[in-house]
Amino acid sequence: MHSPIKPDYLHNPNLKLLLFGGKGGVGKTTLSAAAAISLAEARPASRVLLLSTDPAHSLSDCLGMDVSHDMTPVPLNGQGNLFARQLCAETLANRFRERNGEILKTIAERGTYFDREDISGFFALSMPGLDEVMAVLEVADLLAEGACDLLILDTAPTGHTLRLLALPEHMRTWIRVMDLMLHKHRYMASVFSGKRYTKDRCDRFLETLGRDIEGVGTLFRSGHLTRFVPVMTPELMSFRETERLVQHLEADHIPCREILVNRVDPAGNAGIFGEIKARFRQYGLVLVPKEGAEVKGLPGLKALGARMEGEGPETGPVVPNPWDKAKAPDHATEPILSGLCDSAVCRFLRYGVAADLEVIVVGGKGGVGKTTVAASLAVQLADCFKGKRFLIVSTDPAHSLSDAYHTPIGDRVTPITENLSAYEIHADGLFERFKEGYRKEIQALFKRFAGRGMDIAFDREVMAELLSLAPSGLDEIMALDAVMDARGDGAHDILILDGSPTGHLLRFLEMPGLVRAWLTAFFAVLRKYHGAVKLTATIERVLDLSRRVRRMQGALQDREKTAFVCVTLPESMVLAETDRLVASVAQAGISCQHLVVNRVTRKEDLEAAGARFSRLEVTGIPEQHAALHCPGGTPVARA
Repeated sequence: MHSPIKPDYLHNPNLKLLLFGGKGGVGKTTLSAAAAISLAEARPASRVLLLSTDPAHSLSDCLGMDVSHDMTPVPLNGQGNLFARQLCAETLANRFRERNGEILKTIAERGTYFDREDISGFFALSMPGLDEVMAVLEVADLLAEGACDLLILDTAPTGHTLRLLALPEHMRTWIRVMDLMLHKHRYMASVFSGKRYTKDRCDRFLETLGRDIEGVGTLFRSGHLTRFVPVMTPELMSFRETERLVQHLEADHIPCREILVNRVDPAGNAGIFGEIKARFRQYGLVLVPKEGAEVKGLPGLKALGARMEGEGPETGPVVPNPWDKAKAPDHATEPILSGLCDSAVCRFLRYGVAADLEVIVVGGKGGVGKTTVAASLAVQLADCFKGKRFLIVSTDPAHSLSDAYHTPIGDRVTPITENLSAYEIHADGLFERFKEGYRKEIQALFKRFAGRGMDIAFDREVMAELLSLAPSGLDEIMALDAVMDARGDGAHDILILDGSPTGHLLRFLEMPGLVRAWLTAFFAVLRKYHGAVKLTATIERVLDLSRRVRRMQGALQDREKTAFVCVTLPESMVLAETDRLVASVAQAGISCQHLVVNRVTRKEDLEAAGARFSRLEVTGIPEQHAALHCPGGTPVARA
């Protein structure tokens, strides 16, 4: 039987790193903030830092105070030992370039045919500069500097958190390529001087960076110093995603002892608990009751931390309770939102599909129900247009389409209905094949020059590894390009994108421009070598990919061909993030005219959302079956 416990991470004095992660919208920020307050009070002599690595930050909204990129003191009973930060990846990337840019240029100049102009263009785009990479480097710096005694990470939603955990290994590849570029210099320096090579600032930079990254990787797996705390809600899609998260943690040996089950309603969640307890029987389950109102501000967070109770690991056999899928909370097992077909957003999309609309992007903060909305719109539009073929694609690394449709989908086009198919992008394989083809071509071409000079031999190694420096996201863009290319070939007519949570969705929408810039710089490097080695086929492949990315970018910014549907909840923290998302989408040149407010319980909340986003057509989806209507006559779908 389970026994009541307090979470281990709240009273274990040895812990140096806590990571809160899980599906978007399950309450990671709230619970990590509550834990930070509890720990700061329990350890008054320790400096506790709460750090948000999610590009769509909500720490300021949660704490009820302004939190910046720099360490911000959190007023807590005058103790002065609690601090908060919201990482700005762009600021960190700029600082990294300012501090290390000259060293990186020197490394590349020593080891290749690059000149300074080539290096400036290529490495400005190839150096770490995206959210997860910057977060890992900042964690390394904080630990190396001893800036805090306990670091608590409020992470991005699941897929991108898994990338963060894997980045120490990826950063080793980046460092290895830099080290390859120094091989020639070391060899030439020792040959011409006749002396043993003496390390300089470039060598020391790589050694220090490698040591720091190795330290982060070791810390991530330290059972003595680290805990990963998965957060979930007692809902089907959250449960399934937590299953996949825990599997990754187990495979990667990331220490995890407890799972937080948030928003527990004993009267409404009884059915699913049997399955939760059966699957996670070896973990402690910390049950967090469902609150009557949104928890925010220091007093509310402090009270929440004090109320948290847990259950220890199961010591006896568990027989799962029968689970009636028809009674799953929030209708998580039913992707079709009945009544949505009568809403303003669906009427608009039907009109668009009948005209020239080709791409529909559905986005919003994690946990607002965007996958369910996207899945429902796809089914209803496909039902309205039997003569058109629809493809719904998930770009979120933590895919949920399979859960929404109760059909295994994965990295293949899977039929859902007669004219609707689904696909979950798994970009690694496609990009690896592209890189492998490139490496083989480089090796074959440079082999012809074997024996003509050590210069070429060293450059061959470097050129073979250059694609390892490609910016994060190139793999996803290549996969999406393949999907859009299939649409051009007539495989489908309408593409519906189930986007990543806010911050990473915006990065994904911006990625075509960044990838084009990197490919342009990469092309300049290839042309530099083209004088020594005939790289005609490689150059043509890079040019073709660049043209295709430009075409994709044009399609996303074409208001006649692409529509963005934003999904939100009637909660202050979610609405604040939706403000930022709507503004950023408009700035990216993508048309957003419709807002779907999910889980509406009060007519006043829907009216407030309509006033707040007065330029958008607002559709509401009630949490209950009662039908609601906006004053302007906008129909509200029934959940």
